[in-house]
Amino acid sequence: MILYVGDAKTEEPLNDYIGLEKDFMITELINSKDPQEFLIGIVSIEIWQEIKINIYKDRAETQIRHYGTVYKNVADYYRLPCDDEDIRKFVKSITDGDMNYAEKYSEKRRNELLKVSLKELIIRNSGM
Repeated sequence: MILYVGDAKTEEPLNDYIGLEKDFMITELINSKDPQEFLIGIVSIEIWQEIKINIYKDRAETQIRHYGTVYKNVADYYRLPCDDEDIRKFVKSITDGDMNYAEKYSEKRRNELLKVSLKELIIRNSGM
């Protein structure tokens, strides 16, 4: 069941954020009062599964960009030259591994991996 509040029209795609602008259509409108203000609709299970996958993919891409930005900002703060390969290596250290999702993407783990990556960067830049 999908709920919308605001200016939405059932004959048009409702959300292009999740990449389903051509497929995501309310197939059945439940409420019959003023559908311009509050919509309750039903989509198929297949479309719902696709919506969830697209939301997870978008969240993962956003989080990966965030990890890269964190790494770059900390390296810049300490005036440690780094390149795109350093950033990719750091992000890969976070995303690799077989563990539960909450542990894998925890802030604590990210910070521990950041310390390790920055130590490697310091050693490389100091010529040791």
